[in-house]
Amino acid sequence: MAAVLASVVLASELPGQPPCAAGTEPLTADVCLDLRQTPATATHHPLLRAQLASAIERVRERLAFPALTIVVVDQPDAVIPEVGLGGYTPSASQVRLFVDPRRSDFAAVVTRELLPLVAHEIHHAARWRAVGYGMTLRDAAVSEGLADHFAQEVSGAPPPPWSRALADTALARWSTVVATQSRGFYNHRAWFFGQGDSIPRWTGYAVGYELVRRHLRADTTRRASTLVGVPAAVIVPSP
Repeated sequence: MAAVLASVVLASELPGQPPCAAGTEPLTADVCLDLRQTPATATHHPLLRAQLASAIERVRERLAFPALTIVVVDQPDAVIPEVGLGGYTPSASQVRLFVDPRRSDFAAVVTRELLPLVAHEIHHAARWRAVGYGMTLRDAAVSEGLADHFAQEVSGAPPPPWSRALADTALARWSTVVATQSRGFYNHRAWFFGQGDSIPRWTGYAVGYELVRRHLRADTTRRASTLVGVPAAVIVPSP
């Protein structure tokens, strides 16, 4: 997996924060920000800094997470069209956020969508550190479902479009399939982004959200924040 830049050069620091890598900047305690890959959105950098700092503090109220670097990238083809942003967390130490500098509603998208996206991705980072994302379809679906429930826990936003991508009958059928896939290789892109007519778009996300919803419904004291270090086998036991 990708890792944060290994060479560390002293930069301006926040109190108690380790130095950030050369070319990055301290954003909040234990979080560095890399805006070097966003030349086309330079006019929006103040907004991005402010919204990211606010989102991180909201997340920190509910979840402890490892020190990390947030890398923002101008990459329209990695943006979810329905949302206007995209995200990816390759390890416990890095979150990558994708933006589309061509959007005329860029500021509105960031203001509306950044908090749930950052919450989702930081939950992944914390889970990477605790038990890992998962190597099987069931485990990956649970990790995604937990991250989406955590995004709601932090932001109060409605479920994202990918978590409600399937009708009830399809959701029940695919949930049974995914819950049993606790061993072996799986095609992540096919299960989470679709594969022609055989696997509908966002199936893994919708199923993961549903499987976690069932677990949370069984005990209302549970939260996605408190389940960050719980193995998928506890949340969705193997049949």
